[in-house]
This record gives sequence, structure tokens and C-alpha cells, in this order.
Amino acid sequence: MNLTRSHRCFAAPACVLGVFVAAPAAAHEPLPACPQEISYIEKLPSAESVLDLLRDLYTEIGCDTRFTAYPGRRSVLMFNAGKIDGQFARLPIIEADYRRAFLRSALPVNEARAILWQRPDAKVQEKKPLGYTIGVRWQDAYVTHEDAARGFYAAFEKMQAYENGVIDRFIETDQNVALLVAAGVLKRRPDPVTVIKDFQAFHFVGAEFSDFMERFDAAHAVSRKQHPERTLSKSRAGPENR
Repeated sequence: MNLTRSHRCFAAPACVLGVFVAAPAAAHEPLPACPQEISYIEKLPSAESVLDLLRDLYTEIGCDTRFTAYPGRRSVLMFNAGKIDGQFARLPIIEADYRRAFLRSALPVNEARAILWQRPDAKVQEKKPLGYTIGVRWQDAYVTHEDAARGFYAAFEKMQAYENGVIDRFIETDQNVALLVAAGVLKRRPDPVTVIKDFQAFHFVGAEFSDFMERFDAAHAVSRKQHPERTLSKSRAGPENR
């Protein structure tokens, strides 16, 4: 195994730091073993927006891999059971749910800001539930203190409920809101009320794909320098810059 730098290897539930000694690459180094199937959260615009980036990087590495949308919680169970080989565009908070050894990409594949939004220019009905997306780990964690919260299985469904007046408030990333406004799902941009947190999303694979992850990280680093707009969300919404 020829690795060009030290690499972080995690074993769930504990995190183990593994450092591998670099060795000169062979002139005709064989292609790494490739993941067969990678998941991303279904109907999540931010994940879908960088899916082409993922496909291009895999093609560059020489991998013909399936990319499949699954519900957030289900995909974690599938990864733990070895039914899929990794997950794309997940937050580090998901690591606590992994029950197998895994690798995290060296660089984030996406960045966004988590925000509490509400209906603009209208009296917010406080008795209406707060909308969130089930299976998106940070949203599941946020609503634990909410007396009235309503979960939806996709961001798209949550936005439809908002448009139909079922909810007046919801939590979502700035990137997803911008994408849904551009797609016409949201007729008008809601008002940002509170910035919950800024976060970075990464690519995760099973620890057995260390050779692959080294090549992915190298290709991704080059892509970030050449096409940074394809990797990171540049929007930064918040109450201070509505």
C-alpha cells in the first residue's frame, strides 16, 4: 500500500489515529479497490448539487461506482451492515452512529450554514410546529428541545408544508434554501432568524478503502484549487445580512 501522507483511520465507536509510512509510487501503480456503492441523502439539494463533482472525481480515479439516494437513517444502518461502502456529504456528527471502521476525506466536499428560518412579513403562528428533516443528524439533534416539532422525510416535503402554511418556521441550511428558491419550490425566500452553526460535510468510506481514499483526497485537492465553486457553498445567510 503506497500512501503519500499520513491518513486518519477511525474505528467506531472509538476513533483510532493510524499513521502510514509513505513509499515511492510505482511507475504503473495499479488502480485502488473501488467502493461499489456510495449513498447520499435522498431529496437533499445540497448533496445533489455536488453529486457531479463526486462522479467526476471517481471517474478520474478509475472507479465505476453506483451513487444511490437513501433516507439518512437508513443509509447509516446500511453502511454499518456493510451493504454500502460509504456515504457522501455527511457531517462529522454522524461518526457517533458508525459501528464499523471508516475513513473521512481530508477536505470537506461541501460547506453550509444551518439556520432557523421563518415566514417573512407575516405574523408567525407560534403554535404551529417547527419543521425539520428526519434523518439529517444535526436537525434531529436540534429539535430535541422543541415541544412542537414536525418531521419530514425530505427537505422538499418540508418546503411544500411551508408553502402550504402547515408550518411557519423550519430549520435548514442556507445552501438548500437558496437552491429551493432557485428551483421555484420556495416562492419567496424566508427570513433567517438564528444561525445555528456553520459546518462542513465530508466523504466517508469503509476503512478497507484506504488506497482509494488517498487518491480521492489527492484528486479532490486539485479540484478545489481549480474549481472551488463546485465544492463549497459560497452563500452565507444570517440575520445580520438578510
